[in-house]
Amino acid sequence: MSLDVNYEGITDWRNVCLNEPNEKHTTPNDLTIAIGYAFMSVDMDGLKDEAAVDEFMWRARILHATDGARLIHRSGVPDDFTREELLRYIGISCNVSPMTHAKFLAKVRRLHVAEIQRAKQQRATGKPTTFEREKKADPLRSIVLRPLVPNFTCVEIGELDMYFSYTTLVAIRSKHGWLISENVWSKTTGSHINKYLPNHDRVKHNVWEQIVAVVLEEHGLMP
Repeated sequence: MSLDVNYEGITDWRNVCLNEPNEKHTTPNDLTIAIGYAFMSVDMDGLKDEAAVDEFMWRARILHATDGARLIHRSGVPDDFTREELLRYIGISCNVSPMTHAKFLAKVRRLHVAEIQRAKQQRATGKPTTFEREKKADPLRSIVLRPLVPNFTCVEIGELDMYFSYTTLVAIRSKHGWLISENVWSKTTGSHINKYLPNHDRVKHNVWEQIVAVVLEEHGLMP
């Protein structure tokens, strides 16, 4: 089934969605096309209201954090949609079969459990992980311990940075970008997260644990 996007429910849809708003033909602009295709990735059938916009952005960030997928717009350049851009598209709809928040989250978890299993199978066959290959290529590569403030430390292992409040891992930064947990610990740890880490969205802790396991497995850091 081909993707069918209806943008006539958008207020001032011609100026928002079309390359040439005053022409008779309805050729959508790059941003409109990108949003339409993104619905297939985030399993949503449109943007009915502001809550749907926020859900769209949350799902897109989860996909970026877990596998590096980026939403593409503006002449094919990887870039995240902004909330301001998406709010203009309230009323857009499509024929994608939608998933609820819970089902989408279950799908992400299921896919990444499979990724972990594949990585374990790869190790069982003797094939090196990414981290092991990099370590072999650079025997002098070392682990760098970088204290940021008292009781808040960054451990750098190649391209992976891990942030610890006391001895608790609270955030990582990899080639996929930042992944920061919501605070489920103490007020001090919450202060470390909010004061010394970027103002990225905090991920629900149970989801964060699943994603972190995948990233650590990729780097050969899981038992």
